[in-house]
Amino acid sequence: MLRNRFTEWSFAIIACVAIIVASCSESTTSPTSTEFIITDSGYSSFDTTQLRGRLSGYAIHDLSVVEQRALLFMRGEEKLVHDLYVSFYARYNRLVFSNIAQSELTHTHAVMLLLQRYQIADPAQSNGPGEFVDTTLQQLYLRLFTAGNSDLVSALLVSAEAEEVDLRDLSYWSARVDNQDTLMVFDNLAKGSRNHLRAFVRNLTERGLRYSPRVLDQATYDAIISAPFE
Repeated sequence: MLRNRFTEWSFAIIACVAIIVASCSESTTSPTSTEFIITDSGYSSFDTTQLRGRLSGYAIHDLSVVEQRALLFMRGEEKLVHDLYVSFYARYNRLVFSNIAQSELTHTHAVMLLLQRYQIADPAQSNGPGEFVDTTLQQLYLRLFTAGNSDLVSALLVSAEAEEVDLRDLSYWSARVDNQDTLMVFDNLAKGSRNHLRAFVRNLTERGLRYSPRVLDQATYDAIISAPFE
C-alpha cells in the first residue's frame, strides 16, 4: 500500500513539474507569427488583429527621436507605394498592381499601429492619394508616378524601383532602431518588399525584359531574385 501511494505521489509530482516547465516555456517564447501572411504568388499582408495582439506581447519603451522619425517616414513610404500601385492599376488594369496595392495597404496600417501604440500623430491621417507631409516622399512619388504613366512596362520598372527604395530605407532605419516591436514590423515589411520586387521582376521577365537594379547593389539584388518567395 505504501509503495502504491509513493508511486502515485511520484507521478503527481512529475506531472506538476511538467506543467510548470511548460507554462514557463510558453511565457518566455515569442508568439506564433500568424500576423504576417504570404500567398503562393508572393503577395504579403498583415492581419491587423493578429498584429495588434502580437505587439501587446512586447514591452513599451521610450522612443528616441530617430526611432520616431523612422516610424513617421516608413508610414509615409508604405503609403507611397500603395498610392502608386493604385494609380497604375487604374491606368493599366493589371492584377499585379491591384494585389500588391492591397498588400501595401496592410503594410501602412501596420506602421500606423506602431504610431498609435506610442501615441504619435499619424502624418498621413488627412492626406489624400499621392499627398505626403514629407517633401522627400512627395518628390519621390511625383517622379515615380510620372515615369510610370507612359506605358505598362515603364510602370512595372518604376514599381520594381519603388520596392528597392523601400528595402534600402527599411535597412537604413532598422540599423538605427532598438525597440523590438518596431524591428519585428520592419523585418516583415522588408520580407514583403523582397517578395513584391520578385513579383514585378517576374512580370517583366514574362515580357522578355531583363531588369537591372536601380537602387540596391547588384549582389544584394541577385541574392533576392535568386531566392524563392519568403
